[in-house]
Amino acid sequence: MLIRRLEMKYLATIIFLSLTLGQDVVLEVSNVEWSNITINIESSVDVYGFQFDIITDDTPFFVHTEEIVIYNEEGTDSIATSIIPILDGLATTYNFDIYGNTEGTVLGLSIAGDVIPAESNGILVTFPWDIEYNVEGSLSIVNAIVIGRNELGEVIELNVETGNSYSWVNISEDNMPRSFSLADNYPNPFNPTTEINYSIPTPCYVELTIFDVLGRKVNTLVKGFTRPNNYSIQWSGLTTDGEPVPSGIYYYQIEAGEYVSTKKMILLK
Repeated sequence: MLIRRLEMKYLATIIFLSLTLGQDVVLEVSNVEWSNITINIESSVDVYGFQFDIITDDTPFFVHTEEIVIYNEEGTDSIATSIIPILDGLATTYNFDIYGNTEGTVLGLSIAGDVIPAESNGILVTFPWDIEYNVEGSLSIVNAIVIGRNELGEVIELNVETGNSYSWVNISEDNMPRSFSLADNYPNPFNPTTEINYSIPTPCYVELTIFDVLGRKVNTLVKGFTRPNNYSIQWSGLTTDGEPVPSGIYYYQIEAGEYVSTKKMILLK
């Protein structure tokens, strides 16, 4: 499996050094929502890396990943792998990359050698996934490996407790959009502010950009990974640097996954 190749290439060379059994660490599922899953961690030592599998009962689910390519120092022998776009957590704070596959295997480590410091307990990672609508089910962590360093400076494989399975009831798609959309801004024409509404039905990377009539970028209103929901944002006729733009025709464009839509608006001063 891909995740095993990643473990051999990175974990083996970066953090699997002189392993001895050490203190306990707790990994557990702390929240399950329609669009994302949250994993918590409790550890008394620095954490260098982790790997675990997420399993459910018979409820179908799908972890969202984005393909990346990793090269060796000569720029050859690349391998395509999948990185999980992270929404929140200590893994983001301490520059961990989270790799995985769509079936639920998760591997986290920092290629730069950063660690999650001891006693930094709380949300380890929140990442997007999909489940069947209006269902009941349970989710568990299995096959967990966590690598840390003890007070003596020894790199150790921690004894991992994965906590109880997490059960959910009636997670639904109520009020969630079923398709991508970009609405007409209102008011239009406008001065000085207009509102732009858009809908995101699945977790994805989103950019919402303003252009002038010559196609030059004026401002970027949204840029980043976005959870499913209906959104609204205002533009006050300013550039990225906060400078006011002149009256005229402007275009706003959304790129969300493979969805692209562009609309026209008029600023009248």
